[in-house]
This record gives sequence, structure tokens and C-alpha cells, in this order.
Amino acid sequence: MIATSVGGGVGHSATVFIGDDLLRNFAMAQNPNNRAKAINWLMDDVIGKLRKHIVQIPDGKGGTKPFTIHPTILLPATRYHLDDPTGRMLEAFGDRARVTHLPGFADPEIMDPDPLGRKPGEVLCPDFYSKEEMVNLKSLMDPTTFSTMVQGTPRDLTGGLVNREWWAWSKKAPPVQERRATFTSWDLTFKQTGQSWVVGQLWCVTDNPVDPSFYNVHLLDQVRRKAGFLDQRLIIRAFAERYPEATHHLIEDAANGSAIIEDLSLPYVDTQVRDPSGARAAPQRGDAIGEKRWPPMTGVVPVRASQSKVDRLLAVSPLIEGGRVLLPSWWEPQLEPRYPGDLGDTEMPGESFAGLINECAELLTAATDDQADTLSQALGWVKTHMSKPAKVDFEVVQARRMRRR
Repeated sequence: MIATSVGGGVGHSATVFIGDDLLRNFAMAQNPNNRAKAINWLMDDVIGKLRKHIVQIPDGKGGTKPFTIHPTILLPATRYHLDDPTGRMLEAFGDRARVTHLPGFADPEIMDPDPLGRKPGEVLCPDFYSKEEMVNLKSLMDPTTFSTMVQGTPRDLTGGLVNREWWAWSKKAPPVQERRATFTSWDLTFKQTGQSWVVGQLWCVTDNPVDPSFYNVHLLDQVRRKAGFLDQRLIIRAFAERYPEATHHLIEDAANGSAIIEDLSLPYVDTQVRDPSGARAAPQRGDAIGEKRWPPMTGVVPVRASQSKVDRLLAVSPLIEGGRVLLPSWWEPQLEPRYPGDLGDTEMPGESFAGLINECAELLTAATDDQADTLSQALGWVKTHMSKPAKVDFEVVQARRMRRR
């Protein structure tokens, strides 16, 4: 066996090639350059090295006879995009291809009969995910993401309000010294239950390397939670403490946001009893209370929305189409807690901003829009407070807020 990675040398001939997830995640698959690299390597280097192999097998009469093993390609993969290596191979060699498709829920419209003989609606592996757990997973995931990652049926991932092909990807976070500004953007909710999520994003602004009179906006991190009012103010404080280089924090000055903005301007002392993991616990005699003391937050910027969700996203879509909004290809959901009692980013395992891309593409029809709203708020504020040549007047905004206080 010879093992290598996509683009690696294929210096030996072979009869069987196994390409396991040539596009390793959703973010990688949405980048046309990554897809082209995997497809071209497969079609050119790999196929060019495949050879038939003749072996001798018993003929049942005490002798042997030749048996030919023809070149074979196996592509076990999650299909994150229609135009992926699997799709391209099916297009080129459809008359010689065999597809074994195992959707998470048996569905006769996908595979009929089901390869495992399941009845419609039965799950793939109850020991791994019971039907109840799978139904809950479906309720948490974006429909397009669930269709792709669980059912194995990628949708047309190019069209929509914001074309999925427009997104640019950064290889690493810009150093702090090269940033013109670093800030956070927040979309809040009234209560912990329901479809809405609390979303916070960390952004920075840098010079455009081609023309300094323009700027690029980089998404660096995201937290996405179900949380009520008390937890929301704690999440925002903890996220800001995690990134002290963020000088401004955008919160929509409406609905629940107005109360949060007022609360963040005051000091906060955490007197909650917590267990050793940091989670809230019922008080017992002799228990120590929390001793975390949060000072008033500075740099909180109330944002007034004067347009609809769709209009706000359309207003910043030229930045995305122009390749000036960069998503982090290096980012993975943070598993460690972000604030006391937090369990980590369990809601977005391994998606790498799949939900954000889908929400921006399907804002009119998506089940949720919190990530898209947080993004449009951040990009809209940068556009408003950015002049040419690229210069952020964040200092002016901060000075005005200090005078009002």
C-alpha cells in the first residue's frame, strides 16, 4: 500500500485506488480551487498510474488460470458539493460506476430499494444515533447542511441570495499589528428556547494587498449558543475578555439588545454557585460563591438597523462577491468552554461555517438567519465607518460615545 495526500506524488502504478474524503470538509469543498486541485489530481495523476493486474487462480482441476483485476477507484466520501470528485467521476464514467449510498434516514426517493433493506425513516445505525437523536440533530442543523452531511444529497450550492462561490478564504489569521481594527458583532435573542440563536463573531479589517485604497474584512471566530438574557450578557463579556484586541462590540439597539447594552455598561459580579466543572449548581451550606468580577464593558456600539434583513445583506453582498470578505479555512469549532457553565460549540461540530454560508444563500427560506444577520451588521458598519483610502474612524465613534456618557 502506498499512502499520500491530495496533490502528492503517485510514483508507483496500482490496480486499486482508494480516495477517502478528497475534500475533507464543507469549507474546503466550497472553494473552487480546492475542488479543481482534487479533481485534476484524480483525473490526471491517479488515473494515469492505474494498471490492470493478472493473477493466477485455481481452475478446479489442479491447475491455474489467469484472472484479470481491472483498475478500480473507490471514493468513500461525504458529498459537500455537486461538482466534487465523486460527481465528476460519475459524469465521466457513469456507465462503469456503482454507487453505494447510505442516507442517515432511509428514503426511497434517494435509494430504492435501500441498500440495507431498511424501511423509510429508519436510521442508519441506531447504536450511533437513535431515531430520536437523529430527529433532534435535524432540528438543529440547517436543511442544506443536513441534506448534504446526513442524507448525502448535496443541493445546488452555487445559487441563492449570496452565491456560495463568491466566498474567499484566508489561510491564517492576520497578525494583530497588520490589522486596522478588530471588533465583534452580536445577534441576540429574547429567550433560550425557540429557533433563534445567540451569535457572536470576531472580525478584523486589513489593507487589500492589491490596492491599499480598498480593505479586506476577515472573520476570525464565531460563537453560537442557545441562551437567555442572563447568559447572553456573560457570553459577550467572556468573548470580549478572550479577545482583548477587539476594541468595539456591535449590538443592535433594539428589542433585547437595548437591555443588554445597558447591562454591559455596568459592573457585574458573578455570585453564582458553581460545581467543579464551572456549571451552575444548587447552593449548599458552606459552598463558595463565584468570585468573578466583570468591570463595565467599553467600546459597546449600539447599531440601529434601518433596512430589512434582506436589504442589509444585499447591501454588503458586493464586498462578498468582490472577494473582500474572507472566511477562515483554518477555523474549527472551539470545544473548550467560552464562559462559566458553557459546554462548548457542540451545536456546530466540524461544519466550518457551513451554516453561515447556507443562511446567506437562503436568507428568504432558511430555517435560521442569525449568523447572516450578525455578518451583515458587521460588514454594514465597516462600510459606513470606512473611508478611502481605507481608514477606520472607530476613534471618532468612541469619542462621541464617551461625550454622551
